[in-house]
Amino acid sequence: MASPKTEKVKQKLYSLLENRTLTLYAVCQQMGESFDLLTGALQSMWAKGEISLDIVKNKDLPAGDEVIVMKPGSTTGETQPPDGQFVALKVASCKSRLVNEVRSNIEKLLSDGLPRREEELAELVPLYGITPASVPGVIVLPDGKYTLRSVEEGRAELKRRQREARLNAGKVRRQKEMINKLMEGGGPVSAEALEQALGEPLSPEVARNLVILTGGDYALPDSSAALDDIALYIGRREPLGQKAFVKMFRDHKKLVSSIRKGKEVQPFIILPDGRVTVEEHPAGQKELERREILAKVQQKLVNLMHNNAFFTFTGFSGMEKKAAVQKAVEEGCTWLELERKTFWCSPLKFPPRQMAEEMKSLTGLEFSSGGKQKVPVVYLLENSLKPGEVARKFSIRPNQVVSLHQSGYLPGIVLEGALRIWSGPLEMIRPGGGLDRAIRRTEEIGVLDAARILGIPKDNIHKLVREGHLAPVQRHGGAKRSGKAFRRGDVEDLLGVVSQLKEKWEAARARKLKGGKRRPDRDKEEIPKRPDAPITLDTFQTTAIQALEEGLSVLVAAPTGTGKTLIAEKVVEKVLAEEREVIYTSPIKALSNQKFRDFIKLYGRERVGLITGDVSINERASLLVMTTEIFRNWCFSNPEWMSNISFVIFDEVHYLDDPHRGTAWEESIIFAPPHIKILGLSATVPNIHQLAAWMSDVRQYPVSVVEERERAVPLVTKWVTSGGEVLNEREAREEIDPESYEDEEVYKERYNM
Repeated sequence: MASPKTEKVKQKLYSLLENRTLTLYAVCQQMGESFDLLTGALQSMWAKGEISLDIVKNKDLPAGDEVIVMKPGSTTGETQPPDGQFVALKVASCKSRLVNEVRSNIEKLLSDGLPRREEELAELVPLYGITPASVPGVIVLPDGKYTLRSVEEGRAELKRRQREARLNAGKVRRQKEMINKLMEGGGPVSAEALEQALGEPLSPEVARNLVILTGGDYALPDSSAALDDIALYIGRREPLGQKAFVKMFRDHKKLVSSIRKGKEVQPFIILPDGRVTVEEHPAGQKELERREILAKVQQKLVNLMHNNAFFTFTGFSGMEKKAAVQKAVEEGCTWLELERKTFWCSPLKFPPRQMAEEMKSLTGLEFSSGGKQKVPVVYLLENSLKPGEVARKFSIRPNQVVSLHQSGYLPGIVLEGALRIWSGPLEMIRPGGGLDRAIRRTEEIGVLDAARILGIPKDNIHKLVREGHLAPVQRHGGAKRSGKAFRRGDVEDLLGVVSQLKEKWEAARARKLKGGKRRPDRDKEEIPKRPDAPITLDTFQTTAIQALEEGLSVLVAAPTGTGKTLIAEKVVEKVLAEEREVIYTSPIKALSNQKFRDFIKLYGRERVGLITGDVSINERASLLVMTTEIFRNWCFSNPEWMSNISFVIFDEVHYLDDPHRGTAWEESIIFAPPHIKILGLSATVPNIHQLAAWMSDVRQYPVSVVEERERAVPLVTKWVTSGGEVLNEREAREEIDPESYEDEEVYKERYNM
């Protein structure tokens, strides 16, 4: 889709080269057009073979005279330029040569001391779009005429400007002093009252140092009136990020400096994530409530830490408990797990007698009560051993120590995630006898060994687990191992009941076979036949189409399969009926290609085009399908090409949140020409109203939001066997090996491990 201006330049070039060849410099002289347009036209015509370019070998020729422009088929016998970039470089050289010549001609004309207007200069010498004011030695007089700074009138104008600057500086200084006194209390002043007090119009230099409030009054930056106005603005919107806040209110240097340092200025609130809001905003109120809770928690925590060596947050509410944990970590408290419960150790020193009594009430064990005061963590370390130390004491492996602890034979704690075994009870244990039997019972065995002990097939071990008769070993510290493991003692305890379980399984299998169906309990779902009837639009589709017909921009958030594309097709039909143009953007080239094929079936090949960077097909079509990055580039480089485009459709608009590519959507929305309306489609926009508010701000027109939450295509998980049988979850788990397929977290949740 070429620019009309570029087409006009091409036509002029055709007529210029009708019966002759010209140097590139002569072309630039005679075209008199924008050099950017001329560069684009020459590159396009040369690439398509509509003109030929040759180079003269004489290197002493001035810039542009060594390049010959001619009709196709002509030749000078010289070498053709290597690529189109060469044209841009040579046109730039010609432009520089023309600019120097024009400036020199202007200086010669004005050297006679006679001021002239731009039109008069253009009649005497071609200007090629160059403004006389750009000539270094030229000055503009008050009547709009140009002269040289070095001639009499130029020197007089310079002196006049100097006098005017001195007077204006005095005026600015005087007005600043008066305004500072007038606004000393920090209140606002209307424009009329300000000019009346000054006795003259407000100087633009002074006005730049003031802020205009929402009502149109003036105030000093960082004044109470200005801060109240900012607070009123923020209170009506979502909290602002720090960068956005600083950029928006950069004139208020004291306020911005405080926010950057994390210091709050009333009534502004800095949220935990760094965003800024005000006390009256719901987010600000919630943050104040959180701080109030935190203050209460702080007092409760101080009392707990001073009175108890070991404590829990039993009396805390949900929000208080979360805040208490955060404060406990900040205060240096240490956490431990005891009997599957979480306790906290105070960071303060306590008498050993008190700590021994508290631990006895928690564990029922006797602890050392002598010595000096110490922090609870040190006391726990002194009364416990690492698994490796216990292993060396009894000449066993560390993993056996862990197994003995998990089975209850060796009591201990988990301190900051590390297992510790109480040293006191170890004095009562002697190698051999009971210890050897405990080690044997806690030995970890695999599925095959468990099946061998019970005399059943391996698959029946998984059945024991599913039915709750046998629990796999919980790995200490979240460690993982390949396959399931069981305690030998747990397996041996099932020897007395395994025969009864076998009989139960055989009876269940017989009932299934007797029923004549492999799975009689599966629900059979009848798929209803689709009646032949006219298509009825859903409510959200009707609402969106109506808003689009009213000329509004629309954001649609609806689950996949509910019919968002139908809304886009209605927009396309409306735009094509009005003989205007529409652009459909998608995030990936593959989707663009698919949409291109779909639209061809609906509207015909001559009305649909595709531009993806790799491919350009029918780029002058009324319906163009392209990637979002291509549309963004158009907004910057070719906005004049989009004068006839009335709508742009952003498919998958939630890509705006993508950290790597989201800027393409953001810049497209911000910089698209104002007359273009937007239709955004997505299935996943949780903050769609916030997105619509932002779009309304940057586009300066309302954006309608349409949401649909009901899923037209329900999400149901089924399993299919190699024989084509469809199973539900319970049936599927009977078919597959839980050791390979069942999630470890499912086991933990099921057996409360």
